[in-house]
Amino acid sequence: MEPFRTVDLTPRDAELIQQTAKVAYEASKSISKIWLPTVEAAIEEVHESLEREGISQVLLDGHRVAAWIGASPQFSGRVVEIHPLIVARGYHGKGLGRWMVNQVEAWARQQGALTLWIGTSDETHATSLSGVNLYENTGPVIASFHQVAPHPCGFWLRLGFHIVGVLPDAEGIGKPSIMMAKPLQQKGGEAHED
Repeated sequence: MEPFRTVDLTPRDAELIQQTAKVAYEASKSISKIWLPTVEAAIEEVHESLEREGISQVLLDGHRVAAWIGASPQFSGRVVEIHPLIVARGYHGKGLGRWMVNQVEAWARQQGALTLWIGTSDETHATSLSGVNLYENTGPVIASFHQVAPHPCGFWLRLGFHIVGVLPDAEGIGKPSIMMAKPLQQKGGEAHED
């Protein structure tokens, strides 16, 4: 991955925090009108990621932030949530997001986690889960999931994640949050490989 290098973000990294926040703000505009509406909100999100137990890392291209990922243990460490994963514009399609997730997956396995999970909202009606009543017949609706426009779900599905639930109206009426998870261990404690 030369010349890329991964760096742990710390509260002392004022320049990296500012740069990461700008990258996150720019990237979020295409997927959400609610999340990170301002650079200030993005700076707050970066600081919150640093306060959580777990990791917050950036992938640098020279001195430029190319990607940012955070992950935190939950349920006594049996589950690790990835939040957020951001890849800067201009770096999409280069495998950086996949590489960052693989690093977190290895870290989560070392921590003894059983499950890796993410939540991704559909505010733009890019999936078959938006604009429908998810309070009734939820299973069949999830089973017939498909994308109608580009959405992060496609990325997560390619990485071996599965849709395990939805939270109806999480971002407004007809705009759900989609829960996706991936097993890290098989029965018997062995690492699960896709």
